Parts: sequence; structure tokens; C-alpha cells
Amino acid sequence: MNFKCSVKVKQFDLRGARIVLDDKNGKPNTTRYPSEGKVWYFITILPHKGYPIKISSETLDGLEPVYSATRRFIRRDMEDRYRYEEKYGVPTKHGYQSAYSSQNRY
Repeated sequence: MNFKCSVKVKQFDLRGARIVLDDKNGKPNTTRYPSEGKVWYFITILPHKGYPIKISSETLDGLEPVYSATRRFIRRDMEDRYRYEEKYGVPTKHGYQSAYSSQNRY
């Protein structure tokens, strides 16, 4: 398969991030560029620190693996932070703590 891809940020931290969607249906956002005439599907990730990250694909099938993995990580991270706060009674260091962090205490 041949994919059109533009990568400006090669890595970013998902700990403490949120996914921003326009609709409440949980599906990726869509846009249509006048120059191309095709629909693009995209998600916007708002990291704990830094600028928003947009990940897009010309097909929903192309975006779905990234979207589902990102959702799964962020959900797990939120649950871990909640358990940490419940257990220790304080917010996590720097506002987030993850099961994937080397500073995991539980």
C-alpha cells in the first residue's frame, strides 16, 4: 500500500493527554480539503504539555489502529492516576503517573 504521510512531530508523551473530538459519538473527526476533494479522518491529541497533535488518514481503516491504541493507553493512564490518588491521597507527580512510567509505586 502507498500512504500519503506527513510527520512533523516524531514522538510525544501520551501520559496525561486527552483526545479531542468534535462529536460526542466517539468517532474520529472529518474534514474535506477543497484542493483534494477527499474526506480525511483525524484525531487531535492534547498532550499534558506542548501543542496539540493531529493524526490523520485518508481512510477510517488507516486511522483506526492508531486511534484505538491511543484511546486504550489514555484510558489506562487515567485509571492508574485515579488509583494512585486514591491510594496516596495526593495528586501524582507532575499531574500524572502511569503504569508505563519508571516511577510506578504500586
